[in-house]
Amino acid sequence: MGTQKNHWSIDANRNWIHSTALVADDIHIGHDNLIGPFSVVGGMGCPVSLGNYNYIGANCVLGSLPENVRDLPGSAMMRIQQGDVLNNFIEFQGGLTIGSMVVIRDLVTIHGGMRQSTRVADLVYIHSRCHLDHDAVAEVGASLAPGVTTGGRVSFGAFSQAGLESSLHQDTEVGAFSMIGMNSTVKGTVLPFSLHFGSPSRFRGLNMVRLKRLGLGDSQIEEIEGLIRTDSLSRNQVRLEEIVMDLTAKSTSEARMAWTRWLNEVFNSFDPNTKG
Repeated sequence: MGTQKNHWSIDANRNWIHSTALVADDIHIGHDNLIGPFSVVGGMGCPVSLGNYNYIGANCVLGSLPENVRDLPGSAMMRIQQGDVLNNFIEFQGGLTIGSMVVIRDLVTIHGGMRQSTRVADLVYIHSRCHLDHDAVAEVGASLAPGVTTGGRVSFGAFSQAGLESSLHQDTEVGAFSMIGMNSTVKGTVLPFSLHFGSPSRFRGLNMVRLKRLGLGDSQIEEIEGLIRTDSLSRNQVRLEEIVMDLTAKSTSEARMAWTRWLNEVFNSFDPNTKG
C-alpha cells in the first residue's frame, strides 16, 4: 500500500507519482523514481521498463508506439484500436528501456522501438522539448540540450552532447565524448571526441573542452587526433575503442559517485513518513 502527500502518491518502493500522471499498470518500474504532473508512461501497447532514481518532469510522453508510415499513415493509432489486425503495416516494436539515475525534463517525448528497444542508459540527461524517435539509443552519460530532435535509429555515444535545437537524421551515429553544436543538422557518423556543427554539420576538430575536462595531457590528445583522421581510422579502430572504453569507465565511475553523494544528502531525505 502506498501513501498520499499533497498531490503525490508514494508507493512501497518510494516511487513518487503525481496525481495527474498516467502510469500504465504493466510497466516495470524500480524504486525511488519521480514522475511529474501530466506525464504519460506506457499504456499504449508499448512495453516500458524504468530503473531507479530517475526524474521525469511534467508533460512527458514516454513509450508511444513506433509507426511505419510507408504503408499506412496512422497505423500506430489503428494498432491500438484493432490489436494485431494491421500487423503487416507495423514492424516489430521493441518497447522502451530507461536505466537509472536518468533526468528527463519537461515536454520530452520518446517512442518505443521497431526493431529493438529504444534505450536510454544510466546517467543520461534529456532536457526539455527533446524527441527521441524509434530505436534510438542514448548511451551512459549522454546529454541532450533543449529541443534536440532525432529521426529513427539515432545513437548517442557515451558522454556525448547534443546542443540546443540540433536535429539528427535517421541512422545517425554520434560518437562517444563528441559535441554537436546548437542548431546543427546532422547526418551520418560523428567520430568520437570530435566537434561538429553547422547545417549541414561538419567535423570542426577535436572536442577540446571535453578532452581537457577528462584531464588528458597533450600527448594523449595528439594520439586521439591522429586516430580519428579519416585515412587512418579503419586500421586504428581497435586502439580508439580502447581509449573510449577506458574513459567511459572512468567517467561513469565519477558520475555515479556524484549521484551517490547527492542521493545520500538530498534524495533519501524525502521520507514520506516524516514530510508533510
